[in-house]
Amino acid sequence: MLGAVNRDSPRVLIAGSITRDTNFVDDEAHAAWGGTVLYATRTYHDLGAICRVVTSAAEPIAKHFPNGVELIVSASPVTTTFENTYRADQSRTQRAPHLAPPLPFDASLLDGIDFVHLGPLHPDDLAPEWYGIEQTPCGLDVQGLCRRVVDGEVVADASRQTREIVARMRWLKASVKEWSLLDDPPIADVELALTRGIEGGEVRIGKERSIWRPQPAIAHCDPTGAGDVFFAAYLAHRHRANEPAKAARLAARFTSEFLRDRPW
Repeated sequence: MLGAVNRDSPRVLIAGSITRDTNFVDDEAHAAWGGTVLYATRTYHDLGAICRVVTSAAEPIAKHFPNGVELIVSASPVTTTFENTYRADQSRTQRAPHLAPPLPFDASLLDGIDFVHLGPLHPDDLAPEWYGIEQTPCGLDVQGLCRRVVDGEVVADASRQTREIVARMRWLKASVKEWSLLDDPPIADVELALTRGIEGGEVRIGKERSIWRPQPAIAHCDPTGAGDVFFAAYLAHRHRANEPAKAARLAARFTSEFLRDRPW
């Protein structure tokens, strides 16, 4: 893949539950390991970053992560499980039959880290302390805080607490639908990557807007993990001091290559 950032490699901490996924695309079922933590870590590794991964699982998972990653696994009675069903327009419905308990936080996890990538899959995926980190810049994928799991069904929802959390972050990633659930909260200088699926998206910083397009658009594919890949690639390139517009273009290109080839 293109767009390496291996000079001055960032040291990134990625936190969230790994998942066992079943993805239904064109009436075909595809089983895979997933979760923001896995897709983001693989992206950072391919781009030359140094990764510390904090996750939870009920079984050995080291083989699913790249060699050289520092993997810290919290034992869980279950591994989080998602079922994703995609429509022709790449919209999806989701079920989550099994959820691991909240991932505990310890301040020592931040030692030597340049920035944190939070990838909660639902509001109770991470212990609350993860959202109170102050000494290290944090990026948050908002999707997990814009849904609830009710009797195994994933439903769109966002709490007042989510609105408070996003204002504390340095970087955010959200789809247009997810952001609408937050009622466009004031985020001052927080950097927001707002995604529009196959159409691309934009980066917002205050009143500034930087548009990106797919590089190229990849239709009729399994899009699971595309947003995770994009956000990780974006943050990796922003760490190299690329301007938002350039970082978004490079991340979009990396994501298109991922969707075209799905190397992992």
